[in-house]
Amino acid sequence: MAFIKLACWLLLLVSIKSVAASVPLTDSTGRLSIGQWVEYVEDSTYQLSLSDVRSRLYRNRFISTHQKAPNFGFRNAAFWFRFSVRNLSRDSLWVFEQALRGMGQIEVYVIDPGGRVLPQWGGDFIYSRKQQLASAGYAFLLRVGQGKVATVYVRMVPYGGQAFFPMYLSTLFVYKQHDQLAVLLWGIYYGLLLTGFLYHLLLWMFTRQTAYAYLSLYLATYFLFEINRGLSPAQQYLWPGLRWLIQNGLNLFFTVTLLAFVNFYSYVFGFRLESKRAKISTALIAGYIICLWLLLFFVPGLSRNFIAICQFLPTAGFLVVVGFRKLRAGHIYTHFYLYSLICFIGGGVLFSINRAGILPGDDFAVHYTGNLGSILEIILMSFGVAFALRQEQRNTIYFSEKARTAFTEGRAEELNLVALRLHHEAGNNLLLLLKTIERLSPDQPISGQTIKMLYSQAFDSYSMVRNWAYSATPETLLNQGLAIALQKLIDRANQTETVSFLLLITGDEDKLPLKVQFELYYVCVELVNNIIKHAQATEASLYVCIQQNLVITECRDDGIGFIQPVGSSAGGMGLDTIRKRLTRIGGTYETHRLRDRGMKVVVQIPLSDQPILTGK
Repeated sequence: MAFIKLACWLLLLVSIKSVAASVPLTDSTGRLSIGQWVEYVEDSTYQLSLSDVRSRLYRNRFISTHQKAPNFGFRNAAFWFRFSVRNLSRDSLWVFEQALRGMGQIEVYVIDPGGRVLPQWGGDFIYSRKQQLASAGYAFLLRVGQGKVATVYVRMVPYGGQAFFPMYLSTLFVYKQHDQLAVLLWGIYYGLLLTGFLYHLLLWMFTRQTAYAYLSLYLATYFLFEINRGLSPAQQYLWPGLRWLIQNGLNLFFTVTLLAFVNFYSYVFGFRLESKRAKISTALIAGYIICLWLLLFFVPGLSRNFIAICQFLPTAGFLVVVGFRKLRAGHIYTHFYLYSLICFIGGGVLFSINRAGILPGDDFAVHYTGNLGSILEIILMSFGVAFALRQEQRNTIYFSEKARTAFTEGRAEELNLVALRLHHEAGNNLLLLLKTIERLSPDQPISGQTIKMLYSQAFDSYSMVRNWAYSATPETLLNQGLAIALQKLIDRANQTETVSFLLLITGDEDKLPLKVQFELYYVCVELVNNIIKHAQATEASLYVCIQQNLVITECRDDGIGFIQPVGSSAGGMGLDTIRKRLTRIGGTYETHRLRDRGMKVVVQIPLSDQPILTGK
């Protein structure tokens, strides 16, 4: 029994010693973290006043934090802190500092040995009116006489749901040195973000490259997000006193930043262009980000920082998976974007677990991991975009030369075909016309039947030459693509006023490999010529569509028609030319007689084996 009493007395003495322990302030004290001397009471009602916490009811409810930087994770509550200081130095003016911003209201009460209460106020909601010192955090002057002991009560109300309180005591000189260093570092960081935004914006204005536009948008939104944390210049200078923006600005701009973040990475990874499923996945991630932000307005008591982490981690994980998929698929320069993403995520994760209280500490490496990760991300993103666009320019030059080579070869082949037609068809007509004229005698009158025959032969020759003229390879095919070239082909065909043509295209024809564009254009020329010359049709249509990895071209007319057996080598020069051109690109064609009148030709060209050489 005596042993139990002795133990109880020892515990009581220890507790009294811990409560009575004061922060020693000496001449050698620099910037002292006071978390281990601080006791706290959590006020979830936000109603406790100074007289309440000094009353007998709450006097013994204060709990020691036992942390260098008190961190209670994600909480929505007000916190009262109590500590005492013993001034053993020659300096009577000290500074109390709460180093982390995001506090709506801070009340500091210094109680001197005579019981007099000296109040001070600060925080983002009343910053411009009451706080005595401008600071990277929140700073308050403490006047403690030499050899005196003072008790300090501090009430803090965080508005982001983040209960993290790195508190320091220092002399005014040491405080100013540290504060100037913090302002310098944050100023450099803000300057880097703003410079990166302006630089890439100028690059977009001069190059009109979409990647630069999306990167500029991301950096602009990220800059707006960052000025709402850190030094919080937005709360101090842009919208001081606007409580809604002060309280919700950080989450608002973080949500917008995440949307721009997803937009940029899904574009540079080429994920949105993969399939309809990829577009839906991207839209779902964006919807998830927005819905979590809206929860803050419909579910009271949610921690804003916790919601931000829930937005960030799944989104980042989704993009990492996409990045690794693209890297394994061999996409050039994906590693730049993937490494930048990993740097940003790594900094964000370390920063988040520190704020959640899992990784304690308030030193430079932990406090600025998010900033360091962001800087590395921006550098790697810039390299990735620059190298990717440089490679794209090289490919453009290479493909342009290849396109011109293909154009020259196609032009030469078309000229050979025109020469053969001139020899076989137009030459034959002109020879008949010449022989008919030779049989005429200048002494004999020319009959009307002879004149009609001569006119018919001359008109046939003229029609042939005119048809070949508009079917020759236009410059439009090389400069403006297949869709416009086909439209002009049909326009010229309609000028013959013999057959009325209708063209149906999707607009995606210009994305086909250049070789396919050239050969398909010539195939359409042959189909149109055959209808004009042989079908005796009044109406015809040409339809081109792209279905996944297959190009389907369908040509219909209401003429007399004929059947060309599949795989047969029979037929005239036009069908033989079509067969040869399709063989070069792995295509096939079929002919079908329509039930009422006319015929249909269906051309199919697979794209899976074609070289990737697209664009105008």
